[in-house]
Amino acid sequence: MKYLSLMLLLFLAAPGHAQSPPRITAFSVVPTQSHPAFTGAGYAVTQTNSSGTTEYRCYLNGHHFLSLISTSGTFDLRPHPGVDRNGWGSSLYLQPFLSVANVALGHTIISNVVATSTGVLITAAGGVSATNLTTYGTWNCALNFSYNPTNKAVAGSGSYSVTLAAPLSATTGDLNLYKLASNLMTNVPVLSGGMTNTGDMSGNLINGSNSTRQIVLNWDPPSQPANCSTDDFDWQSVTVIGNYNQVDTAAQGECPIQSAYKPTLTVNLTSHQLGLPLRFCGFYTTAEAQNFAADNIGINAIIAKSVTGTNFAFDVAFQSTALPQDGIGVDATLTATFPTNTSEVAVFYSSSLPGQFNRLVGSLPWISSKTYQGTVGVPFPPTGGPSPAQGFFRVTLPCSNSP
Repeated sequence: MKYLSLMLLLFLAAPGHAQSPPRITAFSVVPTQSHPAFTGAGYAVTQTNSSGTTEYRCYLNGHHFLSLISTSGTFDLRPHPGVDRNGWGSSLYLQPFLSVANVALGHTIISNVVATSTGVLITAAGGVSATNLTTYGTWNCALNFSYNPTNKAVAGSGSYSVTLAAPLSATTGDLNLYKLASNLMTNVPVLSGGMTNTGDMSGNLINGSNSTRQIVLNWDPPSQPANCSTDDFDWQSVTVIGNYNQVDTAAQGECPIQSAYKPTLTVNLTSHQLGLPLRFCGFYTTAEAQNFAADNIGINAIIAKSVTGTNFAFDVAFQSTALPQDGIGVDATLTATFPTNTSEVAVFYSSSLPGQFNRLVGSLPWISSKTYQGTVGVPFPPTGGPSPAQGFFRVTLPCSNSP
């Protein structure tokens, strides 16, 4: 509760409302809870369905640590190991597809997403995605996920197998076993000022081994937009390192988004077949290098088309951990009056006055006539002013890119 006496609030009028300005009428400020609850109701799963997308939300003691999302047959694992509300980063599409034109990920049937006393069990199967919505074989997986609130880490492990309809060839191209999707922006405006790199990842680590040696690869996406190794792995580990995503989308002409600490994600594959040409491929879409909404990074584990077999089996391991800075900020519960009735009002933050209120920290939903209430999060402690530490909020109408 120490920030209650340190945090100052400023009640600023939004443009166009000088005669009846918005006002913050009540507030409380506390340090962000640094870790989720260590005890409670245990593991649980809920299911939501909206606009053709099914989402399975996995919880431990009320903390939403993982989602499995399926849209038109995708199998998308998205971890949330930390307490940052917006700390959802890279995604793992653990489903096979061919390296040919006009391939869309799909054809997944999710059998079970079940909470147990020790975690969440996920089983799924489907078709190997091929050109023009066709398939080229089948696959299945059985995975167990657990969450460690002390380390703020999601862990998963299990089996993954693929059976092709026929051997690979020049016509089919290589077989991709998964797609690890992320975002890396280069030379973009950031909320702290200036132009630099940011996004959901800051770098990557690729290593593994085969029967003769250890393998370590270096991939720099901006300088090597397409990089496929010729090293064959029996065991392969790929890590995308988390990042503090602080892109200033308003400076790009878009609606502002909240900054967030994005987690690190690692996926390991161990082949049951020694000597299998299991390789690494990384792709960076440079045309989307300034697009905050694009999965412009795609990392694939591939089986080369030179392989003659049709049955492949792997042990798979998954881990996602929060960045050390996750949870170091403050949460503010605000009640505000606003002269216009709308579904919500936006809340911006500045560490000093006069200040540039360009940092969106959340929104307050409507609760009654011209009254709004909710909790917003600043991802770092207040530092403005010589002493004591202070910060300032402003409420305004939410941004819309609609014409």
